[in-house]
Amino acid sequence: MLRQLEVAPASPMRDVVPGGFDMVGEKIAKGGLALVFTTLLLDVIGFGIIMPVLPSFLQMAQDKRHA
Repeated sequence: MLRQLEVAPASPMRDVVPGGFDMVGEKIAKGGLALVFTTLLLDVIGFGIIMPVLPSFLQMAQDKRHA
């Protein structure tokens, strides 16, 4: 006869950490995700502002160095 194998839990730490790893609420998790996307958006906007004027900044720095 075949013996039914016991399925391992999703995480071995589930028994060690009280309440498992589901301690972060859904609202907090969504807030964290919004923070990440907001930071990324501001970074991309800042990069988009700096890149078009970077050649003129480099030209000004080179002109000041030779003067």
